[in-house]
Amino acid sequence: MIVRPPRSNAGMYPVAPSKRSPSSKARTIAQAARAETLQGLDGDMLTPLASGRNAVTPLGYALREIAARHIVRSDMTTRFQLIIALVGVALSTAAFANVTVSPQQSAAGGREKYELRVPNERKSATITVEIRFPAGLRVTAVEQKPGWHAEALRDSSGNLAGVRWIGNLPPEQFTEFGLLGVNPASGRELAFTVVQAFADGTKVEWSGGAGSRAPAARVTLKPR
Repeated sequence: MIVRPPRSNAGMYPVAPSKRSPSSKARTIAQAARAETLQGLDGDMLTPLASGRNAVTPLGYALREIAARHIVRSDMTTRFQLIIALVGVALSTAAFANVTVSPQQSAAGGREKYELRVPNERKSATITVEIRFPAGLRVTAVEQKPGWHAEALRDSSGNLAGVRWIGNLPPEQFTEFGLLGVNPASGRELAFTVVQAFADGTKVEWSGGAGSRAPAARVTLKPR
């Protein structure tokens, strides 16, 4: 004897739902979950996530959490790299002190005593310091510095154009070289070029612009 299951109200036998054929409501939920998950992700993550057709709400939520963590980690990595770069710039700036001049402001046409400070942050001693005077500055005397010998540098007309001090400045020390001069009557700035030579044969020429790695020592001229 064959026992048949009762017919449904529509006159059809009940059919068990197929796992491979989700209802339209389930598909709508899955698509919404995928849409939320994919929103804000980069192109590298779109392809693998979009291939799954049977996503459900818990999976969508989990993927959305993973995506959020990925974005946060990427942002933190970028900030960390930026901080490292800024620290590197700060350390490199602090590691190489510049040649400076004082005062940094003076009156055009006036008389002035200038002091040029030269540091030595190399592992080798500084043996010569050559200072080339700015155009228009008339130097009348240079400092007699104990332990150092001064040599005058003259241009083709015989005018004093600079001075070379020969001596010894050990590492991790600094010294100052003085000179007396008369500023030009016009102009906005004086730039001292300094060539620092070391016992190991290397040199540094301090002649660059403001903000460069080896800037010249500068004085701003003010009208009288």
